[in-house]
Amino acid sequence: MIDDDARSQLWKLIENTKVCMLTHRHSDGRLHSQPLTTQNKELDAGATLYFFVQKDGELARHVSSDPNVNVAYANIDDDDYVSISGSATFSADRLMKERLFNTIAKAWFPGGVDDRAGPEALHSHGRRVARRRHRPPDQALGWSCKRAVYEFVPAVDQYLKSHLFGAIIERDNLDWQSRELATVGMLSALPGADAQLQAHMGFSMNVGITASQLQELTHVLADKVDAEAARRAREALARQLASREKR
Repeated sequence: MIDDDARSQLWKLIENTKVCMLTHRHSDGRLHSQPLTTQNKELDAGATLYFFVQKDGELARHVSSDPNVNVAYANIDDDDYVSISGSATFSADRLMKERLFNTIAKAWFPGGVDDRAGPEALHSHGRRVARRRHRPPDQALGWSCKRAVYEFVPAVDQYLKSHLFGAIIERDNLDWQSRELATVGMLSALPGADAQLQAHMGFSMNVGITASQLQELTHVLADKVDAEAARRAREALARQLASREKR
């Protein structure tokens, strides 16, 4: 059971993403995913999701023997991705079927709730919800990631959002400032990374680290790493501060 705030947030994320992928397990252990249309008009206290499936179909047969399922939603326009683990059951409640039945369901079951192929009402009861918003950190960058190069090469945009900014930067093991300090320290130790180092000096200040704190970092690098790393950091900081004065 998820709490009220989590349920409300979940519904806001998925209410406009009607089609999901429901993953179930075959008798031989293989996993199979099938697209389904969510029939909910709202999300109840049990975070129950409703779908119509064929009563004699593959999904109905396998879920009857193994009710553990996963439901995944992807809203690429808002960069929201939701994964819900839970258990699935079937209902013969005619009144509920009539309440949920709509024009989308009728395309698959033209005979309505009494269609010979179904529809069988499948309930997925959420037990665990994982949500990740792959949204680029414009605050840290100091500019929007929506640039012409990403429109020209969409794969670059997708990589940055889903892998770098999504899978790596959004991990909660480090806060923004700690992550930038670690990045500056690493880049300072690498010859030939002057442009990246200067950029991350700027990102550091964008997330609240002061120039004096970064200057102090150069002393730590001189003491704990070597003079060359400290020099690279000092020069990159100086270039970043000079570029900001020209803005």
